[in-house]
Amino acid sequence: MVERMTEAIRSRPLPAGAAAWTAGTAIGLGWQTGGRHAAAAGAALVLLLAVWARVRSFKAAPIALWAALASVSGVYAHALDERNVSALPAAFGADDAEALNGMTVRAIGTIDSPVEVDGDLAAFRMKTERMAVTAEGGGEAASGARGELLQVRIRLRAQSEQAAALRWGRGDRLELAGALKLPNTARNEGGFDYRSYLRQQGIHWQLAVDGTESVRAGPAKALGLYAPLQAVDDVRQLFSAKLDALFGEDQGGYMKGLIVGIRDDIDPERYSQFAKLGLTHILAISGMHVAVFLFAVLAALRMFGLTRETQLTAAMIAVPGYVAFSGAAPSVVRAGLMAMIGLQLAKRRKLKDGLHVLAAALWLMLLWNPYSLLDVGFQLSFLVTAGLIGFVPRVLAITGWSGGEERAERPAAEPGPLAAGGAARVLCGKAAAAAKQALAVTVVAQLVSFPVTVYYFNQFSLWSFAANLVLVPYISLIVLPAGTLSMLAGFAWEPAGRALASLVRMLNDASFSVIGFAARIEAGTLIWATPPGWWVAAYYAALTLIVSGLLRFRREPGAGAGRAIRPAALLAVLLAVAYWPPERLGREATVHFLDVGQGDAILIRTPDDRNLLIDGGGTLSFLKPGEEWKRRDDPFEVGRKLLVPLLKKRGVRHLDLVVATHFDQDHVGGLQAVLEEIPSDRLLVNGTWKDAPSVRKLLETALGRGVKLLAAEPGATWQPDRDTRLTVLAPPGASGRPEPRLIDADHQNRFSVVLLAEIHGVKLLLTGDMTEDEERAWLETAEAAGGLAGRSPVDIAKIAHHGSKTSTSAEWLAAWKPRNAVISAGVNNVYGHPHPAVTARIVTSGARLWRTDESGEITVRIGPDGYSVAGFLDGGRTRSVRTKTS
Repeated sequence: MVERMTEAIRSRPLPAGAAAWTAGTAIGLGWQTGGRHAAAAGAALVLLLAVWARVRSFKAAPIALWAALASVSGVYAHALDERNVSALPAAFGADDAEALNGMTVRAIGTIDSPVEVDGDLAAFRMKTERMAVTAEGGGEAASGARGELLQVRIRLRAQSEQAAALRWGRGDRLELAGALKLPNTARNEGGFDYRSYLRQQGIHWQLAVDGTESVRAGPAKALGLYAPLQAVDDVRQLFSAKLDALFGEDQGGYMKGLIVGIRDDIDPERYSQFAKLGLTHILAISGMHVAVFLFAVLAALRMFGLTRETQLTAAMIAVPGYVAFSGAAPSVVRAGLMAMIGLQLAKRRKLKDGLHVLAAALWLMLLWNPYSLLDVGFQLSFLVTAGLIGFVPRVLAITGWSGGEERAERPAAEPGPLAAGGAARVLCGKAAAAAKQALAVTVVAQLVSFPVTVYYFNQFSLWSFAANLVLVPYISLIVLPAGTLSMLAGFAWEPAGRALASLVRMLNDASFSVIGFAARIEAGTLIWATPPGWWVAAYYAALTLIVSGLLRFRREPGAGAGRAIRPAALLAVLLAVAYWPPERLGREATVHFLDVGQGDAILIRTPDDRNLLIDGGGTLSFLKPGEEWKRRDDPFEVGRKLLVPLLKKRGVRHLDLVVATHFDQDHVGGLQAVLEEIPSDRLLVNGTWKDAPSVRKLLETALGRGVKLLAAEPGATWQPDRDTRLTVLAPPGASGRPEPRLIDADHQNRFSVVLLAEIHGVKLLLTGDMTEDEERAWLETAEAAGGLAGRSPVDIAKIAHHGSKTSTSAEWLAAWKPRNAVISAGVNNVYGHPHPAVTARIVTSGARLWRTDESGEITVRIGPDGYSVAGFLDGGRTRSVRTKTS
């Protein structure tokens, strides 16, 4: 095997060099962005591989070349990353970026990206020519920062402003005034880091603008550098409008994603169904789209009788235009580069090895932008393509499907009926060969994409293989061409376009029905916690060894069985470790006060690995009648975009109990997505009713999915394992409540479910939005029953109603004597939570105060010997520790 590897590397120097360059780029980027441990591990791995190669008699020259390439690429990426800083602090004389956060500035520059208008928001990227800070007495205090990239967000205040923003385009010059803002960092462990995401694009600031009154727009230069890009944007919008007209609101967004590469208007629920089955790559312009495009171009050129060389040259020239038209995502750039290189080699009759073409495309993209390596689309595109090139021929050889048994030749002088039979055999043989090829491609694509999929998206559907095998060719080879043809026909003759679109709509309805049915089968979706990076590398190593061992066993029966069995056993162990990580087998419990903005969400994982979720945050809507134009097609929703991804990243694949403390949106809005995405056993509610569509939908979803509904009753307990106990303290049950169960929505806070959780003897008081009146009533009842005398302090108290002045009285704090107090509140929330009087009372009571608006997620780790508390934004440093002996 070593000899074959040596020969493979010698015969394919470009792929080996590209691999070394990629490793160096990863190390260079990882060192600067905080992944120093990962970078050091990568460097050590490269060194170990070099030593191993030398010991196994690899020649020194290739090893030195690999090391040199890795070193050069690492230095190149590291140097580029160090220069990726904002010029604004120096230009404005500020000590650091935080000093400029929130400062009002005037910026003059050019729109550098397509303008996206969604409801009351217009967003685009802007390259500045000049920026200025206005002094208090008027005039400009400082100016400069030419060439700074800004992510501009304009809050539109009237529908007429929406129409004005839709007229802007790439290359237009703008002068606008707004507030500089640092992009948000991740506030929960494993959360999305928007600041890092923008930094990879060279953007360090957001500019928040209030209304178009603060904007003065000017036209783009007629022959400027942006003119071709603006033309591309105009064509994309023209095609998008035609697809909307032909396919309507229900399918227009889907067809735009499929044909034009615009995914912003895809129905979120439909996209979620595609995601569950691992089909979202269909909605991204990629290699299949480029292949279909080239097939159509070459077929059209062939009709004109052009020479082979002219056809290939014209197709090569057309590819960059298609890449730009489709949005230039990493997957389509990779496919476009490979197509252009392949066409050029084919023109010279030198196209022999697809792996060399792939390596050349990889090298070019990383030279142009090393940050491409951090993009998940880039990673999947190159890994899957490399897997198809390297593994599919081997899988066909292992299965015996690469032989010529399916070939059938027709005799030269065969009679008519027999000739027809021979032709049928030929067609059947070709169909069988195509089916085997498709099966091998699907198997390899699924195996290669699996670790990256679970690393980034934390789920894998058992139906994904069948869905990709059937639906990818169905959509790519039938729906995509037919939809494109209907769009083009619609420009030529509207009735013809609509007739074709009607047929495509029926094809789409069929695929949507199948996808929706499969996505609703909960048993088919597996949720995986995010595995470590070493696990991904070990998976690919084991997979490579399995394929190599099986191929040798096929060629030399009895000689190489162990070469496949041992790595197969290793792969099985790796899968088991990733699905049931060792830490899940310990006796430590965790309580996560998640930062969901202005709302509550608490995840409890018990010592026996039971999962409890108390509230789910929620996005508040302030739309008034007549403001429907402000509604966004894909608004930020806490449950779908923050809470569910966080739960999946932590490997929460089942919830034993979900608690809705009350039916206000900032507590239960996110639970809708949770119940839709994660199987749950029980939903505990406060026993009241709120006449709101969101509440009705939540309860209907729970009942439809077989979730058991429970009404909170004081004194009720639940013990999920021997070391965990939950007791309901409030609200009053039906027997003790004078009011009817159906109450007005404005009175939800006073009916909040209050729980006392005890884990390994550590007490946590969880209060929802309990009001001061309910605190007083509960204390009076407890005092009358003699329940307060000799009560031991609670270790953690979740402060009610986000620290509002209507809760957390001095009497309440005195009764519970919390050692730690946690306030869940949004950063710079409009309510002013927490109230200074409340925080003062908490500090005076002697409790250590924790706030999600300051520390992000608050994590409590509880073991048999005690507990610790740490804030995520505090660097995970533990600032509160208590043992049972202290």
